[in-house]
Amino acid sequence: MKKIQENNQMKKISFIIPCKNEEKFISKCIYSILNLKNASNLSEIIVVDNGSNDETMNILEKFSNQLSINCLPNVSISELRNFGAIKATGEILAFIDADVELCEEWLINLIKLIFNGKTETNHLNDRNIYGSTYVNPRNPTWIQKVWYDQLEKRDESLNHYINGGNLVVFKKFFDEVGGFDKEFKTGEDVKFCMDAVKAGGKIVKNKKLVAMHHGYPRDLKSFFRREKWHALGIENYLLRPWKSKDLILGIYYLFLFVLALMVMVFFGGNLFIFGILIVLLYLPILPFSFTRNKGGLLGFFMLSGLYIVWGIAKMCALLEIFLKLSLITSSNSWTH
Repeated sequence: MKKIQENNQMKKISFIIPCKNEEKFISKCIYSILNLKNASNLSEIIVVDNGSNDETMNILEKFSNQLSINCLPNVSISELRNFGAIKATGEILAFIDADVELCEEWLINLIKLIFNGKTETNHLNDRNIYGSTYVNPRNPTWIQKVWYDQLEKRDESLNHYINGGNLVVFKKFFDEVGGFDKEFKTGEDVKFCMDAVKAGGKIVKNKKLVAMHHGYPRDLKSFFRREKWHALGIENYLLRPWKSKDLILGIYYLFLFVLALMVMVFFGGNLFIFGILIVLLYLPILPFSFTRNKGGLLGFFMLSGLYIVWGIAKMCALLEIFLKLSLITSSNSWTH
């Protein structure tokens, strides 16, 4: 670390935190950044609030001498992050979600990761996107444990994007890519990583960049609501559904839903046909349940159950999108 600082090689890092109604977690997030080892004179913290109506702003005021507080109500999370990037003075941008807590070694590990990634010309590879998948909070529920275990298994074979709440990128490359796409209500982190890779970037995940996610759902109802909200970003893929697994699953489950209604109308309570429908319900998620399960037979059933809830949430989001589009179409027709 001393050698890096003495040679003036270390770049200034700007931490960007979008938030809305995060009174439960925002303090933990900010304290975790302020308490990072070797963070002195290397970082700034920029918070962009999306119109909180709880105690979030009052909590932020307590840190007013240690961070920049900005208000940008009623916009997408992409716009919040992009606004923070515009305000940033650092050469490296660290996008951290307000319900995330970083480990004390996070910055040290990031610096090591960046400087170990030099190219053959001895220059930093400033087209990398760094980060890691979130880890479980302390004392997780079964939902949190099962879901994060399968994400950990996923990372062993897939490395196509990094969560927007623990994502680090050089500002120059971020601007070249065009930032986060403001048209995406959700899934903007996936879109950014796709655009970055197309522009010559590389996804670099490292487990040492530990980010604990406190805000992940602890019960099935919250899990369903979160996954339904997160699926709203599939609207951007309606004309090219093959590019979104969430959309494909939503369409498949919508097909099964319509099929079930038809069975009820034409065949009543035919148990054999409903049995076939249940098999079809499990069919697309079985490969994931087998390959990403870490908890034995019980873990398999719990994970497959969560996947079904996940798929139904995508279907409901798709129905909501179709309803919204039909209302817009009807409104336009009345106007003309």
